Amino acid sequence: MPLHLAVLLLCLLCGCSAPTPVDIPSEDLDLVVIKAVRLPNSEPWYSQFADHCWIDLHQAGQPNWTRVEANTDPEIWQIAAASAFDLQRWDRPVEILAIQKGAAAARSIPLILQHAKIVAEDFEYRAYPGPNSNTYVARILNQVPGLHAELSHNSVGKDYTSSVSAGWTQAGDGLRLDVPMLGASLGWQQGIELHLIGLTAGISFWPPALKLPILPRIGFEPGQTRTP
Repeated sequence: MPLHLAVLLLCLLCGCSAPTPVDIPSEDLDLVVIKAVRLPNSEPWYSQFADHCWIDLHQAGQPNWTRVEANTDPEIWQIAAASAFDLQRWDRPVEILAIQKGAAAARSIPLILQHAKIVAEDFEYRAYPGPNSNTYVARILNQVPGLHAELSHNSVGKDYTSSVSAGWTQAGDGLRLDVPMLGASLGWQQGIELHLIGLTAGISFWPPALKLPILPRIGFEPGQTRTP
């Protein structure tokens, strides 16, 4: 396929919408929902292209949900069920990166809560280059077996490390290697990624997409293959 046609196809795919809270099952199930939203206009201009990630949990039979998040300090708190289905946050649309449900979610929930507390013990929040909200979620994903999500390439801080960090990608199907302000990953879902000064560029194999720093993802959104 000629290069200009490939670029045109990717641009057309840019209109493919990501899963939203409408896609969260409404049944009384154990659920783990990994979410993202673009930072609001109230933030400094240079951070408004970046995404913010967090995790919402629901245990079957409970009226409320639990939110695991680091706005500044890491926190675990109860939210009303309706808040878990909010389509917007900070006047920005909420995207679903992954949903885990049923028995798999029931296994993950106590581990998420356990590791969220462990990660928080020596977590000193710093918006850039990290550790920040995306670092917090990425570290939890790295510790909970069977829990995977491809964090947005604009989730600045997802690859932050103060030393050398190597292991599986957050999507669970590839390998990553990072040192301070530099790194790379290779996997089926995250594709080829280069990490430089907290920014990410790369090509996703599945779902197909082009990932350029600051710009929205051009192609299919990762949650389209992670949401039941």
